[in-house]
Amino acid sequence: MSQLVVLSKFFIKDLIYKKIFLVSLILGLFFIVLSLLLGPLSYSEESRLATNFSLAGSQIALILLSILVGANFIREDIDSKSIFAFLTSPITRRKYVLAKFLAFSLGLMVMVLAMWLSFFIVSLMVGIDMKGVLYSFLPFWGIYLESVLLFSFSILVSMHASFLLSVALSFSVFLAGHWLDTIHFLMGKAEGVGIKIVSMIFLYGLPNLESLNWKAQLTYNEWEPALFYLKNTTYAFFWIALLMFVAVFSFSRKDL
Repeated sequence: MSQLVVLSKFFIKDLIYKKIFLVSLILGLFFIVLSLLLGPLSYSEESRLATNFSLAGSQIALILLSILVGANFIREDIDSKSIFAFLTSPITRRKYVLAKFLAFSLGLMVMVLAMWLSFFIVSLMVGIDMKGVLYSFLPFWGIYLESVLLFSFSILVSMHASFLLSVALSFSVFLAGHWLDTIHFLMGKAEGVGIKIVSMIFLYGLPNLESLNWKAQLTYNEWEPALFYLKNTTYAFFWIALLMFVAVFSFSRKDL
């Protein structure tokens, strides 16, 4: 465990020096502050538009960061051969991958907290409903879970594909994950066993990322029961654990 912690600390420092990490944080904060301060917010529709825009900006910044870093986080060590400096006894490949995952997850959490605090403070300044401000962490939590899930997928694919292909596949999963219900509905209307089989593969073979999209609930200040968020958080943890299990298993057998 101590080796895992030491490795994670090292990889966190490595992340801090990556320009894309700082750029994503600045971009997310910029979207939040700008969208909430633009124009008078005396009318509810303007307030909703600003809230939705700020959350969408934060999501874009974090998703881009997760996919781009995930597609290159292990790949760059393999290409530069520096990975052999880490994989020395008693450090195993499993600890190496898990340390990479923990480092990014913790770094991303710091970014999410910074974005949420920025949103919280600016929302109070412009007079957005207090209940919405207090509950505003939930949409950011959903964005965090989605980002970690996509990072897990990206880091898995990057072990077997080039950087560009890993990025393309990860973005495809992001898009399909948000359109999953629509795809399943449309395919369900079509006739033929083959189409229905493809529909089931889409439904159960890809994570439903729309289940983590809680932006509209903050925008309209209409919240679900606590069990709803707990269930979907568990669902996200299941997919993250599954993807990381496959990543660790795959990397342990990869020929370096």
